[in-house]
Amino acid sequence: MLLRKEPHRPHVQLGEVRFYPSPGMSPSYVEYRLREKAAEMGAHALVMLADNVYNNAVVYGSYWRRHIHVYKERVLVGVAIHFTR
Repeated sequence: MLLRKEPHRPHVQLGEVRFYPSPGMSPSYVEYRLREKAAEMGAHALVMLADNVYNNAVVYGSYWRRHIHVYKERVLVGVAIHFTR
């Protein structure tokens, strides 16, 4: 179960889940992978914290002929939780 905010029901936090989806992945597959990663930790649910896109750059080549490759990287972060009741 993916949640957008922390539930009122008593629970414990098991850990953080990070996922770096590829640009072509469907939203349903991304959600499936997030649920799968949380389940591996024994979680009943995953509370989503962030969905961010970062610009990264790689510089390569010689001093006189540098090339810069800029790419975007998406990261999804959530907290796996286990309900106590």
